Amino acid sequence: MDGSQYLNSGWNLSKEFPQEYREKIFECVEEEKHKQALNLINKEDTKDKEELAKKNQRN
Repeated sequence: MDGSQYLNSGWNLSKEFPQEYREKIFECVEEEKHKQALNLINKEDTKDKEELAKKNQRN
């Protein structure tokens, strides 16, 4: 996303933050939250599989 159009127009981004920027930032935040949730699920799944494999080896 190119912010030069806003800066060249004299926009003060701290006061007049464009809606398209807000939407893109929130989209990125949601995507990152989704990635973190998937990583956590995958870690738990791997941990469960490892524990099951250890348990099966003992039997």
